[in-house]
Amino acid sequence: MLDGHRTVEDYSLGRWVSKQRSNQDNLSATRRDRLGGLDGWVWKAV
Repeated sequence: MLDGHRTVEDYSLGRWVSKQRSNQDNLSATRRDRLGGLDGWVWKAV
């Protein structure tokens, strides 16, 4: 997902995803597991 991607409600989803990825080591195990369980979620963007 591109960092500049915004939802129809103008939420910066791309930035949120980027922050989750960059803060992966600081997230709780539960949060990492929940994100990792999402269809299509990848920790390292290509």
